[in-house]
Amino acid sequence: MNQDLKSVDVEKPLVSICCLVYNHEKFLKQTLDSFLMQQTSFPFEVVIHDDASTDSSADIIRSYEAKHPEIFKPIYQTENQKSKFKSGMNPRFNFPRAKGEFIAVCEGDDYWTDPLKLQKQVDFFNNNSDFVLCFHNVTILNSRGKKTTETSMIKNNQKEVFKTEDIIEKWFVPTCSIMFRNLDDFELPNWFFRCISGDFPFLLLLSLRGKFKYLPITMGCYRLHNTGASTKHKGYFKVYGMIFIYQSFNQFTNYKYESIVNKGIKEAINTHLPEIHELNELKKYHKNFLFTTWLKKKFRFLLRNNK
Repeated sequence: MNQDLKSVDVEKPLVSICCLVYNHEKFLKQTLDSFLMQQTSFPFEVVIHDDASTDSSADIIRSYEAKHPEIFKPIYQTENQKSKFKSGMNPRFNFPRAKGEFIAVCEGDDYWTDPLKLQKQVDFFNNNSDFVLCFHNVTILNSRGKKTTETSMIKNNQKEVFKTEDIIEKWFVPTCSIMFRNLDDFELPNWFFRCISGDFPFLLLLSLRGKFKYLPITMGCYRLHNTGASTKHKGYFKVYGMIFIYQSFNQFTNYKYESIVNKGIKEAINTHLPEIHELNELKKYHKNFLFTTWLKKKFRFLLRNNK
């Protein structure tokens, strides 16, 4: 679609690119350019939400909107919404505005590297009606913009089709690689909007509607930096938040996946407890945990061995 953007009718876009932006001025042009470089046989739109950025992010978006008003559909907040709602920004502000049959997700600090990314994912969906989401590899960049040794968030895994059980056991889907069907009757439960992060519970809930497909190709870059969500949610609060997600999903599905949910909880604890450097913080919150006997024993062991 990038060859003649001004002549494209996007009143009925096939794909809606949903993008969250907050203080992403250092990265945003690269992100938006990676949208515009997409070569597709169909129209797409960019549904973008600037959450009252205090840098020049909004000005950057306005410049793209001025050049391509038929493509860019922004909201410019004057008051930061994430400070009020904590999570679920895309489902609150972007997904409801999306006109496309499919939704692709990429935040303002990540970007795509393959000009055929959207086309490849749409082609897959057109030939596989029983899948609701597909995703791909990404290159992970550190805070200096350098490639890390990882080029995929899926390690040593030859599997390409995933169901709910797989998503519960371990979260491995890079957000900037996601494309999913925009289902009219897909409603999120109230507990979703109380989660510390929306990506993982959204995938859990969407997986109840169909299979996920892994495309073993690298088509994007994911940034790790100090202001990113992945670096903010760590340690105790990450563990607590993940357990809330698991327990809420477990109840929502009438405990159909309980044994796998318990494995997921253990994986979350083993992964994120080492991030807690201030064990006094853990001691402060320890009495408030109302988890399983196994979990309490795990915490007691850690406390005894870190006095």
